[in-house]
Amino acid sequence: DRRVLDFRIIQTGADAVTLALPRELPDDAAERARRALAAALMKIGAEAPVVTLQSGIDVPFDRKLRRVRREWRR
Repeated sequence: DRRVLDFRIIQTGADAVTLALPRELPDDAAERARRALAAALMKIGAEAPVVTLQSGIDVPFDRKLRRVRREWRR
């Protein structure tokens, strides 16, 4: 959705992904983004459920901006 101007994708488990979006994003745009991410994951063979959070995005200024990151360790 073209209304998504900022996002974070975070792997939070072996089969769990969180999509963080700005809280002011309309619900329909958030749902379209969630479906697009789920489709992209399925296309590469991953079937992780995508949880969407619209609680705002914290931007750390002490390091490089990373939109996609892994916060899960085996």
